Amino acid sequence: MCQGQRFLDDLRRPATSAAAALAPARARLAITNAELAVARARLVESMAQLERERARAADLRRRLVESYAERDRLRKLASVMDIIRYQLARKKLRLEDASRSRSA
Repeated sequence: MCQGQRFLDDLRRPATSAAAALAPARARLAITNAELAVARARLVESMAQLERERARAADLRRRLVESYAERDRLRKLASVMDIIRYQLARKKLRLEDASRSRSA
């Protein structure tokens, strides 16, 4: 065997042993990549859930504002109705007083 051939064999041997030494590292890397993919999928689902919750919160805020606006509108209407009732009661009293003074 010539020197060059032995040199090539020596180069191949460490490469083979290095490949064998790298096999567990590659296996760990594959496991880590799989775990990372699962974590990314969970993150995507969590972000989607967050967006759904944000949309729900926005809808609840909108409904709350609408209900407060409706409540305020009804309060104003009730106060207007109270004013009208008061004015009608005063007019009724004046009419009763006027009819009493005419009959007396």
